[in-house]
Amino acid sequence: FPGFIRIYVEGADNPEEMLDSRDKILPTLEKGESINSKNVDAKQHFTKPPARYTEASLVRKMEDVGIGRPSTYAPTISTVIARGYVQAKVVEQH
Repeated sequence: FPGFIRIYVEGADNPEEMLDSRDKILPTLEKGESINSKNVDAKQHFTKPPARYTEASLVRKMEDVGIGRPSTYAPTISTVIARGYVQAKVVEQH
């Protein structure tokens, strides 16, 4: 059963054509047929979401990708906050 692969073939303009020409993902098995595994490695992998941007890290990223100039960073960040695209987290100091 091809599932979502029937409509989504990465990098293909014609998924039907690409699906027909690709190798099968899994071999065809019959009910009750057993398989022999050659090598099975159990591995555990955890992912973390990317760190949230602070104003400083956002300015650094803007510099890296060439957005704006130093004189425009503060107004750009203020505009993003004012339009509600992000919520600025206020850190209280005691």
